[in-house]
Amino acid sequence: DPVPNVRPTLAPVPSPPPFPPCNVCGNGRSVNLPEARVRVEGFGMVECGELERDGLNRRISPFECPLIPDQINSACGCNPPCNVCGNEKSVGNPNAVISIPGEEPIRCSLLQDAALAGSIVPSDCVVLPGFIRETCGCDPS
Repeated sequence: DPVPNVRPTLAPVPSPPPFPPCNVCGNGRSVNLPEARVRVEGFGMVECGELERDGLNRRISPFECPLIPDQINSACGCNPPCNVCGNEKSVGNPNAVISIPGEEPIRCSLLQDAALAGSIVPSDCVVLPGFIRETCGCDPS
């Protein structure tokens, strides 16, 4: 008699419970620069938008999640929009180059674009107008 080809029936392996959703920017903020790439500990170089989707799709552990915002906030544009001249004033000299201590020199227009995209932390945003007011032409005449 041929031996019947019997395979053992494997019990289904329960999938691990999903992680809670992770807001990679922190404080409920969203990534404003999804195509920007950033290096994140444990993830390597990743696009901000992809990292945000992984967090919302419960693919980031609750141990890693709280470590991410500080690593990505500027690069991914997670900070609230900032007007570099302060109080709704606009940059009057967009092509002027400003030197901020500890930073590379940058054109006023590029600084404003970065600030509006959320690349500047609120504590720096508050003090920026004092550094750039004259050079960037923040006081309309």
